[in-house]
Amino acid sequence: YAQVAQHRLIDVGLELGGKDACYVAQDADVSQAAVLVAHGALYNAGQGCCSVERVYVHHTVVQRFLAAVSQEARACYTARAGDPLLRSTALGPMALDTAPSLLKDQVKDALAKGATLDAGVAAAAAAAAAAGSLSARFFLPVLLSGCNHSMAVMQQESFGPVIAVQSVKSDEEAIQLMNDSSFGLTASVFTASSSRADRLAVQLDTGTVFQNRCNLPDPHLAW
Repeated sequence: YAQVAQHRLIDVGLELGGKDACYVAQDADVSQAAVLVAHGALYNAGQGCCSVERVYVHHTVVQRFLAAVSQEARACYTARAGDPLLRSTALGPMALDTAPSLLKDQVKDALAKGATLDAGVAAAAAAAAAAGSLSARFFLPVLLSGCNHSMAVMQQESFGPVIAVQSVKSDEEAIQLMNDSSFGLTASVFTASSSRADRLAVQLDTGTVFQNRCNLPDPHLAW
């Protein structure tokens, strides 16, 4: 290889996987975090290299967060699923025809291991599906709470509109869980304290860390 590389060096660009994590700290603006996480997880039907796939929320604010993110998911995405060529559409089909079955398997595995399916989001999805205008390539948003790292949805790439939430008791627990992954593209921290964000960012084993934002590529990023 060394001899070949001396005379022929070829640039290679790779589209790598991710399991991007988000932490909503105790002092975060919960309403703002819920809106941004919903969009970070569901934009482009969750099919983005830096889409949010794991969400860790401080136990003191987790119920408020779940209620707010449920409302955002239903109003902005489930209710606007449809033809991606229409301006009114916010959630289109999955790029791969195998994606819906993979996502269904992850959700089924999570529920079997103790996760809870958000009733509001599930009911909205059922109503949208019953309308009969969506093909089998669509996978409507799912919000799971009570997740843990025994579940495939917290360990394997989803690449779809699934929001998996785990409650944590401290910043330290959040960092440990965020780093418990073989992926490391981006992470995000929602907190009112810049010093807290800086302290947590240097502990995260990931290429990019956002503060109070997520899934938002910037021209200054290396990738």
